[in-house]
Amino acid sequence: VDVPERLLEWGVFTELEGHLPLPHYMWICPAVLGGILAWITVKLPKTIPDQNEWIETIHRVGVLRHDTFFSIIFTATGGMASGLSLGPELPLVLSSGMVGSYLALKTHQSILSARVLNLTAGSAAIAGFFGFPMAGAMFVLELPHQMGLQYFEAISPSTIASIVAVLVNRMVTGNEIKGYFNYPWLTDSLPSHLFYIAVIYGLYGAAIGVAYAEGVKKLKTWTHDWFHHHEDHHGHAGGSSGITADPTHPLHAGGGGGEESKGLLSGKTKAQSKKNKKKDSGLASFWKKISSLGIKDEATRAAVIGVLAGALTGIICMFVPHNLFWGEAQLQTLIDKGKTPLPFFGEGEEPTAIMTAYGFCMVDPENEYSAASGFGIGCAALIAISKTVTIGLSIGTGIIGGHFWGPLFVGCAAGHFFTDLMIYVNEWIGLGFEALATYPCVAILCIMGSTHIVTFRANLAIMLILTLTINTFEGGGDYSAVFPLLVVSCFVSLMLTRGHIFYKQQRCRGDIIASPEVLCEPYKEGTPEYPQHEMNYESEGSWYDDASSSYGDGTGTNSASIESVRHRTLPSETSAEDIEREFMEMTQKMSGSISAGDSRDRGDSRERGRTGSVVRVASHQSGIPKPMMTSPNLTDSNRSAQSKRIDEILSRPLEANRPSPLRAHRRVQSTGDAFDVPEDEDSDEARARTLSMANAKTPPRSHKRTSSMDVNPHRRVSSMGPLPGAGAHRRSGSIDRGARRERSDSQGSSSRS
Repeated sequence: VDVPERLLEWGVFTELEGHLPLPHYMWICPAVLGGILAWITVKLPKTIPDQNEWIETIHRVGVLRHDTFFSIIFTATGGMASGLSLGPELPLVLSSGMVGSYLALKTHQSILSARVLNLTAGSAAIAGFFGFPMAGAMFVLELPHQMGLQYFEAISPSTIASIVAVLVNRMVTGNEIKGYFNYPWLTDSLPSHLFYIAVIYGLYGAAIGVAYAEGVKKLKTWTHDWFHHHEDHHGHAGGSSGITADPTHPLHAGGGGGEESKGLLSGKTKAQSKKNKKKDSGLASFWKKISSLGIKDEATRAAVIGVLAGALTGIICMFVPHNLFWGEAQLQTLIDKGKTPLPFFGEGEEPTAIMTAYGFCMVDPENEYSAASGFGIGCAALIAISKTVTIGLSIGTGIIGGHFWGPLFVGCAAGHFFTDLMIYVNEWIGLGFEALATYPCVAILCIMGSTHIVTFRANLAIMLILTLTINTFEGGGDYSAVFPLLVVSCFVSLMLTRGHIFYKQQRCRGDIIASPEVLCEPYKEGTPEYPQHEMNYESEGSWYDDASSSYGDGTGTNSASIESVRHRTLPSETSAEDIEREFMEMTQKMSGSISAGDSRDRGDSRERGRTGSVVRVASHQSGIPKPMMTSPNLTDSNRSAQSKRIDEILSRPLEANRPSPLRAHRRVQSTGDAFDVPEDEDSDEARARTLSMANAKTPPRSHKRTSSMDVNPHRRVSSMGPLPGAGAHRRSGSIDRGARRERSDSQGSSSRS
């Protein structure tokens, strides 16, 4: 207020009878600052992120680029001081998120930890702004999602950070711990039928919220379409205009609040929209001709848009002063229907009192009837519509800024309109419509909350914020009686508007994978479906597994040769013999696909063991494993012994350093003639089996055909995959055979000597 007062003293503005009355300051200031800030926003070397970019980075990488930290502070401060409907909430979330992201990058945190730091910093900033710890943290945690918070790991650190931020806020400001707003009267107890009425409030608030969100989006897009050069629309392919529509630019991506996902350059522009059948006339035709004039330079066009949008916003505020700024300070005046004087303006004989001289819906305190009743139903509708227009125009400038208080402001005005309308309808036709307006404070709170949810989808946060910001009720009353009704109306709006998304990047978190067991019905027999992986022998020495790219010939997985994953359900009563028989059939099929050269390589191989690793033993036969093989001539005792042996193998502890963490239950077996037996196996039965297999004098199969079984916790085979370390075996097999022969000859000569 000091600036217009100084300008009045210097003679720049005059009294109401002069050449430039002081109320004109209300449109000149937003026009000048809007043009300058819009030009600066385009000229910045780095594009300022928006709300959607913050949400996207939270989900994807956890950190937000921090190279525009000071640009956000400068432009956001100017936008709030200009008189445009741009609030500090979005700049606070972005700038604090950048601080958390910077700390995460400098300390080399994981994505999970970086995301927590980002959310924690944003929670501290918003909590310090509101003055309520839990409410601010909940708003930031719910903002990335459509149906409530899901990054539960950040709840505790965000709450602690918000508490510290509120303590610092109270120590610096010294403000008392109390609410913000005084609401109309409320009785100590409320009738039970108000729960049904709360549902009606939720339905009405959802409709107002959708109207607000759609109006803001359309106005923002319409504002950006001004003065687009025609080559911008039709010359992209050829590039004749030399101007590229950068989707990450604030003027193209919604650099303020609003629905930044579509961006300002989104949807259909004027040149692409449906042509009106009737020819425009009058003021609409004149404006269409003016706005169709193209401006090639993007910075110049942004400045012109900033000037015009700022001027239009200021003119609206000059006649409806309630819409000036982002609405938090004016909300108390709106709650009590104008009985509280508007802030930022002088009163009585003060010089700046004349700034509201042209304003409508102003309550005269000297008029007893006006002071008692406040403004009427027409003013409530006018304020709700004009506030939506000013927010859409302000966001359309591309200047960074939030609109957290916008839905609350519009919802409050719409709540007054609803209660007044119900009174008139009840006087006209009766039928008990008066019950909908008996408690105007309940109607205002419920409609404000249900309107806000449509845009930000922060249902828990807005219920806490609205309840905690209650200071008093006229004539007494307990705010705890309002909270259950607020819960009902807010959740009605949340569920009713699930298909309406304002920020397109809001979604469920995608980093939680449920185990297959929890996807089955409880108390049902059987096992869940597992993917069946099949190996594709494309060429000599290489194969492809569609389960993981960590297997193969060491050069990466060729996506063109990956076969589709086939699913099957294993029988619930699979026995050890069934597992073994199925394994034998699979190895027979695989042995048929091996080339003749591969068979010759198997004949040259020798049995060998490595210390601390696995001893591989095989036989000379044609590819059908002899040990553990099921035979119909076996006695019951032998069959029982075989079952015990395979159960023993399947129950061994897992080996470390598995190629893929997704294969937790892996039991290793070759597709050739033998199982892999660890050297440190102490079982006498295992040693006897190893010796009997070694006496068969069968050279081990080539590593190209090794594979393994994946067994679920119930010891049922779920898939076949490559043997861990198969790639290393293959690389070790590329050693020069001549070097091996020289080494073996030298060993033979030394033994003869």
